[in-house]
Parts: sequence; C-alpha cells; structure tokens
Amino acid sequence: MYTDMNDTGLSKDDLFYAYSFIHNCTSARNSGDFHRHIIALSDFLGFEFALYGYIQTTYTNRHEAVIVNLTNPGDWMTEYLKSQENSPLINEIERQYAAGASIGYCVWDQFNWTLSKEQQHYIARRRSFGLEFGCSIFVTSEKKDFSFNLSFASRTTVPDARTEAMARMIIRPLLITKKRLILQERVDSLTQKEKEVAAEAVSGSSYKVIARRLGVTENTIKFHMKNIYAKLQVNNRQHVAAILLAERYLSV
Repeated sequence: MYTDMNDTGLSKDDLFYAYSFIHNCTSARNSGDFHRHIIALSDFLGFEFALYGYIQTTYTNRHEAVIVNLTNPGDWMTEYLKSQENSPLINEIERQYAAGASIGYCVWDQFNWTLSKEQQHYIARRRSFGLEFGCSIFVTSEKKDFSFNLSFASRTTVPDARTEAMARMIIRPLLITKKRLILQERVDSLTQKEKEVAAEAVSGSSYKVIARRLGVTENTIKFHMKNIYAKLQVNNRQHVAAILLAERYLSV
C-alpha cells in the first residue's frame, strides 16, 4: 500500500482506484454495470450498504425522487419508503440546496439543528437494521435539471476524511453517467422504425414529407410520433431532438 498523499488527502492507491472507478462508470453500458461499480466502491471504502437516488429537477421543486437500493436490507427499505418524510438527511439536502450549494456532503446524524421526535425515531429504526453509521454525497447539475445523491452505511465503519474526499471526486461523474443511462434507456426503447421516424422528424420535415420518404401513410407517422413522445417522455419535436442529441453527446 502506498502511503504518499496529495492535496486530496488520498493515498496513491485511493487515487488510482478513484480514477479507475470514474472511467468504469462513465464507460458503463447499462444500469447493471453502473450498479456493480458503485457496490465495488462501497466495499472498497468499507461500507456494507449502498443506495442512490436521483431527481430530474432540484429538490426544492418537490418532485418525487427515484430511490435505487443496491445493498440495503430489504425490510429496512420497505420501512424507509414509508417514512422518508422523517429522514433528517432529506432535510439536510434541502437546506444545503436552498443555501445555493451545487454539491454537498454530510455524515449521518451530525446535524446542526434539533431533531424532532419523528426524526429521532427514524434514526433509531434505521440503526436497528444495522445502518449504524453512514454518509451521503449529493450534487445537482449546472442547469439545475438533475440531482443525484449517493449514500453509504455500515455497522462498524465510521465515515472519515478519506470517505469524503473520495465521494467528492466521484459524485459528478456519477450524475453525468446516470443522466446518460436514463437517456440511453429511453432511446433504446424505440423500435427501429420509431428511430427512423424520430430522425426524420427532428429535421423539421412535415409528417406528409416524412411519410413520403419512408413510404408509409401520414397517419402511420402520427402513430409512430405518439409512441415516440410517450417513450421519450416529451411532448414536442424540439424535445425529441434534445433527447437524441444529448444521448449522442453523453455517449461519446
């Protein structure tokens, strides 16, 4: 094990692992690869439990976040999903975002406000499932259109400066990768014919012209466009173009 340290406070081995992790994640072909890399990082840092969440806007807009459990106990996740409003961590994330932070880190249960009885009960219940110590790193995109958070927990491992330094290094590449995978999965859900129609549609051609080029009826084009909008979760051609271009750019 190397012991030389740089200004991040990480050893050469830690830095090598972090750079390898970033490369592997940004090259992930699908969510399965993405999840395996995060679980491996969790193990490397000494944590048994990991999950992440994301939301396609800022937390302050109160849109529902998607929670992806990787290794947390299933029984705890069932209880957690019913009691998220009592999580002091969510409160902390909202506080830091409201203060203008684009990236933040916190060690669980080290909050600078008085916890409510509900929050104290939430912490006690979490610990009863073995999640005694933990930390979370969270980040929002420059355009404030996507937020991502990652949490690690353990029965015995206490988050330290090394944990924070590593987390801060890898969190933004994780956000970028998750955005790419979401767009990629949407585009991949299109049939080959839908991809052809979408490519024609973003050129600005009318449905009549597209139908003539593809040798089908105008109603067929309209049918395909309806499916394209639904699968890409958009409602106009400009958004279709944005999705296709972003997916292509982020996949480079």
